[in-house]
Amino acid sequence: YCGTGHSEMLGVLKVVSKQSYQDFLLSRKDADAPQLPPAELGKELYTKNNCQQCHSLDGSKGIGPSLKGIFAAGAKREFTDGSSVDVDENYVRESIQYSNKKIVAGYQPMMPAFAETFSEEELNQLIAYLKTL
Repeated sequence: YCGTGHSEMLGVLKVVSKQSYQDFLLSRKDADAPQLPPAELGKELYTKNNCQQCHSLDGSKGIGPSLKGIFAAGAKREFTDGSSVDVDENYVRESIQYSNKKIVAGYQPMMPAFAETFSEEELNQLIAYLKTL
């Protein structure tokens, strides 16, 4: 609390798009600070967004399908409608952004859509992390 003159403080609020704000934040990063590799940044996003609450990394069944080996050669996902897909970056990106578009067999459509949550760069970081599993 600033004291009795608190109500006299002036401030300017600027409303910008999410992308503009992210660009602003990136422009303020210290250029000399060491940058983490995309997979490490993706791991931080995975943890920060509590993905582990539903998606295990060890193959155990959870609320959502395990992500262990999701990018293994020949990995497929079978869906509740009987269709299937070879797992690739496009499938994973779509599953994060539009989670209820294709429901993995044996699971309920419970995951919220993250279409407006992650930037393209963050999606690429998450994918880079998932490729390390």
